[in-house]
Amino acid sequence: MMVEKILGAKVFQTKAMERGLKLENLVIEELKKQTKKTYKKAGLFLSEEFPIIGASPDYITDDSVIEIKCPSSEKTFRNYIGNDGKIKKKHLYQIQLQMHLAKKNTAVFVVASHDFERTKKITVKDATYDKNLVEKIIDDVMQVWSDAVFTKL
Repeated sequence: MMVEKILGAKVFQTKAMERGLKLENLVIEELKKQTKKTYKKAGLFLSEEFPIIGASPDYITDDSVIEIKCPSSEKTFRNYIGNDGKIKKKHLYQIQLQMHLAKKNTAVFVVASHDFERTKKITVKDATYDKNLVEKIIDDVMQVWSDAVFTKL
């Protein structure tokens, strides 16, 4: 599916994506209340070395990227934060790339409760930039690009 998207297939918005778009501004307002910080909307950051690699955090500060997730059920919350309380690998990789491309040293990963509209509850996890992990991620991305995408262009 990823290759099809890169090659021009239409991307359809899922119910989960709609929920995230609907709640993102409310979630960042809750984070502002809790942290007393200011957050700016972020755009797309592209790699200078590998322009096929990009990342778009939801918000940024002077030193951090902010990524917001809005699961619609208690069960899907565990797709983002494991039972051990750690950010799941897929999303850790996402925010590591965001930090790398946005040139930030920290990330704030925010997961809204499935019943956020009623409770305003958010779970906040911080992450620190890991250069070695990012180098591995970039190597993996470039290998996938070479094997699965470039061969179809």
